[in-house]
Amino acid sequence: MGTEWKEVVRLSFSGERVRSGALDLTALGLLGSFQRIVTETARAAFFAANPGRQRVPKGFDERTVLFLRTVETGSAVVPLETPSYTEQASPPLDEESGDDYLERAADLVLRTFGAVDREERLPFEITRDTLAPYGDFSSEIPEGESVTLSIKHQGRSHDVTHETAGRIESLRLPLYEDLFEVVGEGGDPLLRDLLMISESIPKDERKALPHDFAANLDHFLYGAPRR
Repeated sequence: MGTEWKEVVRLSFSGERVRSGALDLTALGLLGSFQRIVTETARAAFFAANPGRQRVPKGFDERTVLFLRTVETGSAVVPLETPSYTEQASPPLDEESGDDYLERAADLVLRTFGAVDREERLPFEITRDTLAPYGDFSSEIPEGESVTLSIKHQGRSHDVTHETAGRIESLRLPLYEDLFEVVGEGGDPLLRDLLMISESIPKDERKALPHDFAANLDHFLYGAPRR
């Protein structure tokens, strides 16, 4: 029996908390916040793939936990890994496990932060509630600093800054407020009709919408299909 390790994602810190390749311990809180992002995103991916389910399988969240084993020498790069259990050492699970969704979640995290900063459509798995830990993470990054998220084997990365938090906050405004700000009492009849339709959609099925709703109406009309 044994455990092998596989890198899932890495975080690279820059700014005043990095000195000569050493990382200020105050940055460690960001690792806990990032873990919450990964777990919530893995859960969102599970529910998107299993629309009739109300709960994740037993042991799911535990299998989305990332581990810090090393900090690369001479840098502030933190590789986060997952154990790859042998068949004998693997904790038993009756259904799809969290590690089935872990790498999918890491990919979604990069895509979501990228979509937020580029003001593009969010991945369909990501709801307004799922965005909460994303906002917490980016708000903890001091102004003038950044954290680069990267998936090494994909050659992909994205820089997250404090400014990202403001963009996420606007996406998390209640849907009604997003629409009413544009529609008003005497606004476009089409938008008023869309407001009435949107209010009939169950809250947990609504997708996060851009704050500038009028300029991004196609996001609402032609977004990802309903699950």
